Amino acid sequence: MAKRILIMTLGTGRGVENGIAKCIQTFNPDVVRFITTHQGKETIPKVAEALQTLYQLEMPQVVEPVMLERESDVNLTYRQSIAAIDEALHEDYSPHEIYIDFTSGTKAMSVGISLAAFMRECPQMVYIGGFDRDENGRVITGSETIMSFTPTIVFAGYKEKLLKQMFNHYQFEAATQLVDNVLQTVPNPAVRQPFETLKWIIAGYAHWDKFDHQEAKQNFDKVSREVLETWGLTQNVGFLKRIVGKQETIKQSPAESLPATQRSIPELIPDLLENAYRRAQEGKYDDAVARLYRLMELIGQMKLAEYGFDTGDIDVNRFEDETLKAKYEAMRSPRTKKVQIGLAKNYELLRDLGEEELAAIYLDDPKMQGLLNQRNNSILAHGLTPISKDDFEKFYEKVCTLAETLLPNLNEMRKQAEFVTL
Repeated sequence: MAKRILIMTLGTGRGVENGIAKCIQTFNPDVVRFITTHQGKETIPKVAEALQTLYQLEMPQVVEPVMLERESDVNLTYRQSIAAIDEALHEDYSPHEIYIDFTSGTKAMSVGISLAAFMRECPQMVYIGGFDRDENGRVITGSETIMSFTPTIVFAGYKEKLLKQMFNHYQFEAATQLVDNVLQTVPNPAVRQPFETLKWIIAGYAHWDKFDHQEAKQNFDKVSREVLETWGLTQNVGFLKRIVGKQETIKQSPAESLPATQRSIPELIPDLLENAYRRAQEGKYDDAVARLYRLMELIGQMKLAEYGFDTGDIDVNRFEDETLKAKYEAMRSPRTKKVQIGLAKNYELLRDLGEEELAAIYLDDPKMQGLLNQRNNSILAHGLTPISKDDFEKFYEKVCTLAETLLPNLNEMRKQAEFVTL
């Protein structure tokens, strides 16, 4: 059998006990807890008497009232109402089993308990009204009307704002859990609709943030063009679809059928840069620098691809210079039978091919070498030293310079890759 606790403000004044008794009679709680003042506490016996006289009912269990020292203090009422609700939650009442009556007492008391109910998401909120009143404006005994409402729209508006805050701080997992909670608990189609849209948008960006471009696109495909335009997502989604389109082309085409320029995806460079920037905004500088390091590899690999070279297995027969051919043939692994080169050799090969500007940034800049040493000593590489914000910013600046050397339109592409804020 369902249990109920009724938490209600209790004021003073002639006849106030009759409305309170009507509420108790209507909702039949197992437990009643009053939030009142020392003067208001004197009304409790009158409530029990009114219940017996008007409805022939015994007073339910009344737990220790919450005593307010100042009935006009909204903050005080809020804090003590929160505490009372939390006690009920700890006693295994669910929010749906906690009824909140904010009728009696001062306006400050009503506001305080209502805010507390909202913050703890107690949907059963009630108040006592009536159209028949005496010369003093009080509801005439026997004509009371119990009005209850569930602040679904208020809850939904608050959660939508919270979702957008989570999204704007890249907390996609937490946002996903929150939107799922809303969709599980809110039946109203009109209230659900924006959350159903947010579900696909959040999922799209969550997958994109993990470099799962295919899955991200599939989620964005469920969002209407009108919504994409209204929410300013068109540029982002267009950029993402270019990445996916090129990935599909590369996947479905034999390597030899594609020219080198089509075997690379330049959009991945601003995509990685933006991802590194987001990690830094979260204070995850080690993660950010790990992405910058991968970006340095990718820039070198893309440039070498223009010459027909794959760092996973350098084709030495492409060298016209016999000295270069011999140099890289000497790097062939006896185990794999391949010429595989790492980051430093990647840029050394670019220098051998005449790409001096790109190679010099990596090979000759002592600041770059110092930053690389710091990266190598970080916990995500080979050491245990965390990357500082200052180290990240210096590394970031160097890698941006490197990327701009390869992509003159990098800044324009980054604008397309930058995640929107909702």
